[in-house]
Amino acid sequence: MAWLIKPLLILAAIVVVFIVFQLVDRVALPRQQGRVRVIQKFYREARVSTTYTRTGNAMRPITTEQPEAWVMKVELHGHEREVSVPKDVFDQVTVGDSLNIQYVQHRLRRSIDVISADSVRT
Repeated sequence: MAWLIKPLLILAAIVVVFIVFQLVDRVALPRQQGRVRVIQKFYREARVSTTYTRTGNAMRPITTEQPEAWVMKVELHGHEREVSVPKDVFDQVTVGDSLNIQYVQHRLRRSIDVISADSVRT
């Protein structure tokens, strides 16, 4: 039974590091505002993918579902980023338009989550 303690401690340490990473990356992010220019827009269909991993002598399926998304490639602070927006905003905006967005930027991954977006014709 003593041989089991070390792997369990390693697993617990990995879980703690993951939780700390998520907390540092996501908790109490300041809301920011900016104006972005729409470079491209596209619809990403919902999809399901399945991968298999070997567990002992058996293959175990891992299924991942990704919901549909209305995505715009925008230019923000000189960098191109893909952001998901609500369908009503997606329908109102055309390529070349500007949007005023309110967003949060993750500390470690540097990804952006759009909180709200308002169309501004240019």
